Amino acid sequence: MKRLSGPTFAGFGALMMFALSSPALGQATGQASSAAPGTAASAASASAPAPAIEQGLFARVNSRRVTQGEFHAAFGAYLRTKYYHGRVPDEDLLKAREVVTDHIVNSILLSEESTRRGIQPNREEVDRRVNAFEQQNARSPEWQRDRDRVLPQLRSELEEQVRVAQLETQVRDAVSMAPDEVRAFYL
Repeated sequence: MKRLSGPTFAGFGALMMFALSSPALGQATGQASSAAPGTAASAASASAPAPAIEQGLFARVNSRRVTQGEFHAAFGAYLRTKYYHGRVPDEDLLKAREVVTDHIVNSILLSEESTRRGIQPNREEVDRRVNAFEQQNARSPEWQRDRDRVLPQLRSELEEQVRVAQLETQVRDAVSMAPDEVRAFYL
């Protein structure tokens, strides 16, 4: 299973949730956000998918339905982050679709596994991330307007991210090997 990380997907889940939950963001002024690409503010400025797209099924991962709207929101956020400089080359579109699809599927599978293992999110870490998000968006009129409606969804998504990070740490720690064990395995 591939796990995507780095600046392209930093906070990706929160970006997707915020973009999906705020259809009016970015439409109020009719202008693109001045926020840095890859930040929650830049993803929040994206217009939401059309309601007809939202209802269509894009994929099913175990029992979780992924709508076309969810995919298009994630795909748009990814493209704005990776290709903030302008037009996406045609030859990169298929690869971008695969990257976003893999990320969505992996996120769902990791979330389900963290639930299966009974992992509870570290509340201090969740609070730290919520506070950082609020500070980053403190001057955003869209955030001020939608804060009370979006904050519970954002908190839930951040709890999920923290649970998955804790799962990844558990797995990494469980398979750590001493240098002598590594040499013995490969020699």
